[in-house]
Amino acid sequence: MTDAVIDLGEYGDAFRADPHPVYAQLRALGPVHRVRPPGSDAGYATWLVVGHEEARAALADPRLSKDGRRVGMTFDDEALIGRHPLNTDPPEHTRLRGLVSRAFTMRRVERLRPRVQEITDDLLDAMLPHGRADLVRSLAYPLPITVICELLGVPEMDRTEFRKLSTEVVAPTSPESSYDAVLRLGEYLEELIEDKRCAGPSDDLLGDLIRTTASDGDRLSPSELRGMAFLLLIAGHDGQPDHQRRARPAHPPGPARRPPRRHEPRRRGGRGDAAL
Repeated sequence: MTDAVIDLGEYGDAFRADPHPVYAQLRALGPVHRVRPPGSDAGYATWLVVGHEEARAALADPRLSKDGRRVGMTFDDEALIGRHPLNTDPPEHTRLRGLVSRAFTMRRVERLRPRVQEITDDLLDAMLPHGRADLVRSLAYPLPITVICELLGVPEMDRTEFRKLSTEVVAPTSPESSYDAVLRLGEYLEELIEDKRCAGPSDDLLGDLIRTTASDGDRLSPSELRGMAFLLLIAGHDGQPDHQRRARPAHPPGPARRPPRRHEPRRRGGRGDAAL
């Protein structure tokens, strides 16, 4: 372990496209490194653990925390939107996860499956007239954010602006625009939650979370509801495009790999299914 800061931004687009060779280089030097993530301010640094056993030990060590308040820090998403499992430790984390698990069930996921398939089919069909397509722009980006809008019950008329704010939050163009996007997203989620609370029962996840009550009467507060909606947005929107893009090169290029039409049989259990 060394205190010298490694600027991961110096690796350029290659690190974004495939970070694993860089991790291998760092692993050869040691399991723990002080790094500056790409796009971070010059004075910012954090710790990166690249050793498997060391990572397991760190995750189980009670001296390490996800809660910034333990070291006097409050991040923008917590201050402007609310608390969620990514910035809490047990027992608060356990409580939040228990309340969410009452609404976010396997039955709900299975019920959403046909709609996810329909969205995917529409996106694939839209590629066909062009003969070729940018997989990230045409599928990997719009698919998860559309599904998230369905889960949260975001009205169709709001989705264009919601997508813009979401993109700025997960891939900010500047620190100022990031702060503004988090602020506006928090305000929008607050309005959305209040609208759903006044409208009564709905079939979407956010509506269920509003009504979810534990056996002891515990419920998610308004700020926790905003935090949970934000967490769903980040979890689905941040990782899926890269995950799908990296899975795609395993398929050979060429006409034989054109997107299947709806009437064609689909193979299950392949790399694409695993990525999605």
